[in-house]
Amino acid sequence: MNVADYIADFLYELGVRNIFMLSGTGSVKLDDAFARKKGMKYICSRHEATAVVMAEAVAKLKNNLGVAVVTTGPGGTNAIAGVVEAWVDSTPVMVISGQVSSTQYIKDRAFGIQGFNIIDNVEKFTKYSALLTDPNLIKYHLEKAVYEATSGRPGPVWIDIPMDLQSKEVDLDNMIGFVPPICDINKTHLYDLLIEKIISSERPLIAFGKGVKISKTTEKLIKILEELNVPSISARMANDAIPFSHKNYFGMGGIRGRRCAARVMKKADLLVALGTSCSFAFLGEDNACLNSGCQIAVVNIDEKIFTRKDLEIELGIQADLDNFLSYLLKNINTIKQRTNFKKWLGLCQTIKKEYPMVVDSMKGNPINSYHLIECLSQLTDSRHIFINDAGSSAYISSQALNFKDGQRELTSGAFYTMGLTLPLAIGAAVCEPNSQIIAISGDGSLELNIQELQTININNLNIKVFVINNGGYASIRDSQDAMCGGRYTDSEQILNFQKIANAFGLGYEIIETEDQIENKVKSVLSESSPMLIEVVCDSQQHMIQPLEEMKELENR
Repeated sequence: MNVADYIADFLYELGVRNIFMLSGTGSVKLDDAFARKKGMKYICSRHEATAVVMAEAVAKLKNNLGVAVVTTGPGGTNAIAGVVEAWVDSTPVMVISGQVSSTQYIKDRAFGIQGFNIIDNVEKFTKYSALLTDPNLIKYHLEKAVYEATSGRPGPVWIDIPMDLQSKEVDLDNMIGFVPPICDINKTHLYDLLIEKIISSERPLIAFGKGVKISKTTEKLIKILEELNVPSISARMANDAIPFSHKNYFGMGGIRGRRCAARVMKKADLLVALGTSCSFAFLGEDNACLNSGCQIAVVNIDEKIFTRKDLEIELGIQADLDNFLSYLLKNINTIKQRTNFKKWLGLCQTIKKEYPMVVDSMKGNPINSYHLIECLSQLTDSRHIFINDAGSSAYISSQALNFKDGQRELTSGAFYTMGLTLPLAIGAAVCEPNSQIIAISGDGSLELNIQELQTININNLNIKVFVINNGGYASIRDSQDAMCGGRYTDSEQILNFQKIANAFGLGYEIIETEDQIENKVKSVLSESSPMLIEVVCDSQQHMIQPLEEMKELENR
């Protein structure tokens, strides 16, 4: 067996079924091995960065490794943008790159044909990166890369393989493997301290992030919330973890979160942050989203959060969430005997009813994007996966989508990167073929990876691309209005989306008035073929910032 075939077999045994690539001579043996591997499906993207983002979508949905294959030189450097996205969003993605022949490889600025020292350049934003120099070390590199990608705080890894070594035979009887380190640290004394804090508080609030999904502990968290009658809010990357209708859940918190979540945050006296980075977007400047007397306790696998100067943590515990939540469940009856949070939960439920995100005044023309997103939410079910990337479509989707049980969302969580909607949608459609993908993009964001409409067309993917036409870059204009006196620095010229759809062989629909939304959306969702749906929305769309709203009410 040669190195390329060994890699394909290894990843198949790991459960990887979808590979994303852009074919190249430098990776030709790798490409061929995956194309020949029975049970695996490969998708060819139109750009290496989007291939990595497609793999990222698989990793997020399946909570498993996503894999992309790229060629040497510009193939690898193009992939970097996607890898950085996986790095900041803590996503386990493996990039396997082709490299020039090992006889040509030198540590210089450039060498061979398209040679580039990619490993030296990606080590800063990968958890593990290696150049293969010995075919019999491929097992070690793969095993260590998988361990690093999926353990602790997940992240991307990269293995670079010279052309001549891709076809070298390996000695299956004399391969070297990787032995993971043993880590068994008892944190129960710290867990007990946090339990005492919860017991002594009057208005505790659980804030959970992507770590809950990574650790596969959502069901344990829900049980704890229900048993203790404690309210919860989510960070951006866990917006879909619990259905919005759940009595203990109040939506996404933060400066651009839900109205009800913002008010609940302001009333809490203890914030217990589980598996979330507690970013500026979530807590605001100087923790402005919280009551001044609110204490913060954090449970996180990443030790770096506990050294941040912008976050005043009363109690920090570096631990695996599964271990912590299992301990809480083990002691749940003892905690219940000493607490009664029913009145506090009831207040939060009242707030949820009194401060909806979408109100009747948002109906009418021109179409309000909040009303559009709520309609999409109402007309979809558990088989739908929502995708968005940046700008107003991302902000408004995170605030107005009322996720139902089984629904999922993929987005650019840390970077809000423009142009990710299409590759994320493709990755989702490939790994979840029984789902229908609702891809919501802005008229500006769509342009950044518009070439992937061809990937959707070629593979006949069940993706509905809703393009919010609000005159281009609405969220940027919002910022320029606030900070630059309304001076704009970009063109407001919009693409002809009907011509775009025709050029890429996609179906097309346009929604221009509020009374068209329901019937046209129902018609679109009844079909399984890919479509581009243009929705003409208010060019002066205002994005709701609950914290600012609350300040305005106080000043009246």
